[in-house]
Amino acid sequence: PFRNYLRETRDTRHPAGRFALGQVRALRRQVERHCRALPLDEPEVLAERVWVVLEGVYAAAPYPERARVATSAVAFVEALVA
Repeated sequence: PFRNYLRETRDTRHPAGRFALGQVRALRRQVERHCRALPLDEPEVLAERVWVVLEGVYAAAPYPERARVATSAVAFVEALVA
């Protein structure tokens, strides 16, 4: 719902927009923390790539193929980490 709000209104000055943006940014920070916990030379690169994959999963959520997309996303992130 946070992404939908931001896509539809794009108003991050309104309290609801600030809240939605805060939720999305909090999830991104969580992804970054997980990537920094791995023994990598450039965890920020992995975090950016995982974030793009995660955004794609959210974008695909309304479609019937969402389970296949989620499975592919997991495999893709596993390959990125490897």
